[in-house]
Amino acid sequence: MAAAGAAAATTNAAMRWAAGGWSLFIAENLILSENRTWLIQQLGDEGYHGLYGTLSTVAMGSVAYGYRYKVRGAGPFAFAPGTRPSPPALAASFVLQALALGMASQSAPKLQIPVELVSGGRDDNCS
Repeated sequence: MAAAGAAAATTNAAMRWAAGGWSLFIAENLILSENRTWLIQQLGDEGYHGLYGTLSTVAMGSVAYGYRYKVRGAGPFAFAPGTRPSPPALAASFVLQALALGMASQSAPKLQIPVELVSGGRDDNCS
């Protein structure tokens, strides 16, 4: 039964676009990062960064295209129009969003005032 669900998910065009664009992006980053030194020797620093930027743009463009034209509003990513999510789905979404917001709040840098306040006695040179 699970195999049938997995097969149906991989044959769904929306699922292929959703997973395919991100897979392309991850593979591109992995391949270019692992071969960075060799690619810089072959292409130079500007050539490497140009290649990296171009491939990243293409990969993220495929993600944007897939979401805009293929995935948005398509199952299994959305509930049927006019229906309400089940209480377990709402509870799971609340817990996952709270967890994600908690993790995101920990990634921000510490807020600091960029001046130093020195406390001390009166300066003898001031009148």
